[in-house]
Amino acid sequence: MLTAIVVLVLLVLVLVAASITRVPPNTVALVERLGKFQTALQPGLAFRIPFVDKVAHRVSLQPMVLRMPKIPLANNEGTWVEIEPVIHFQVIDAPKAVYEIANFHQGLEQVATIAARQVVGTLDEYGALAGRGRIRTAIAEALVQPATAWGLRIAEVDVPSVERAKLPSAPTS
Repeated sequence: MLTAIVVLVLLVLVLVAASITRVPPNTVALVERLGKFQTALQPGLAFRIPFVDKVAHRVSLQPMVLRMPKIPLANNEGTWVEIEPVIHFQVIDAPKAVYEIANFHQGLEQVATIAARQVVGTLDEYGALAGRGRIRTAIAEALVQPATAWGLRIAEVDVPSVERAKLPSAPTS
C-alpha cells in the first residue's frame, strides 16, 4: 500500500514538473496542441498540458540586425553598383513571424533586393552612386507592408555605401 502511494505521489510530481514551462525575458514561447498552434506564452512561468501541449518555437523579441551580403545592381546605363543593406527590425507578433512565413530573414532579404533593383534600375551611374538616401527610402517603404504581415516592425534601413561593382571580366580567347 505504501509503495502504491509513493508511486502515485512521484507520478503527480512528474506531471506537475512536466506542465511548468519557464519562458525567459524578451522571449515568447509558442505552444502547439497536437500539432496546431494553441497559444503564445509570455515571459515568466506558465502552465501547459503535459504530453499534449508542446513548446514548438521560442521567438526572441529583442531588436535584431540583418546585415545583407553585397548585392550587385544594374543601373539604367548598364553599369553595375554594389550595396550592402543593413535592416534593423524587431518581432512584435511572434505567431505571425513563425506561421506566416517560413523564414522572415530570407523574406526581408528578398524584398529588400527587389526594391533596390527597382530603384537603381531607374538611375544613371552618378545617381546610383550618390543615391544612398533614395535607395534606403525605397527599401524601407517596400519592407513595411510585408514586415507587418509577418509580425515584424522595421526600425531602420541603412545603406552604408554604394560602390562600383567589381565584377569579373569575361575570359578572352
